[in-house]
Amino acid sequence: MEKVDNSSLRDDDPRLAEVVALVRAGKKIRAIKLYRQITGANFQDASDAIDRMA
Repeated sequence: MEKVDNSSLRDDDPRLAEVVALVRAGKKIRAIKLYRQITGANFQDASDAIDRMA
């Protein structure tokens, strides 16, 4: 997967659709892992982003 700068992601970014689906399904750890793959974020930043999505 292509890594991108976190600041370039928007709520309607299609790459985040799967992350949002995982969050909605209660699969937080998998959502964090995928978010990190997409964005290159560290664990804490990814966890915080997932918490904001929940």
